[in-house]
Amino acid sequence: MLRRKAFRLPRHPASVGEARHRTGGHLASWGHPSRSAIREETVLLVSELAADTVLHGPRDEPDFEVAVTVLAHGSCLVEVSDGIPDEAVLPTPDPDQTPGAPPPT
Repeated sequence: MLRRKAFRLPRHPASVGEARHRTGGHLASWGHPSRSAIREETVLLVSELAADTVLHGPRDEPDFEVAVTVLAHGSCLVEVSDGIPDEAVLPTPDPDQTPGAPPPT
């Protein structure tokens, strides 16, 4: 059986605790007791990702999304979306710069 729950929260420090609380509640309703390793680890992971999103996410995004999926074999997938595109955009290297050399001063 596959179970998934997604929810959006405002980009605010108080949302970190709310993300933990909701995630723990969903896992409890899916049969994971409060002291189970999967629940504690998942809640911690959601907390860390939500905090990173609140602190370092794009300032023009008013909210973020948390999604928790419990897979059939019992593992858990956590997603936190902060509005940044899926693919990282890397800076274009300067063709005149030797790799590994310090930038010109």
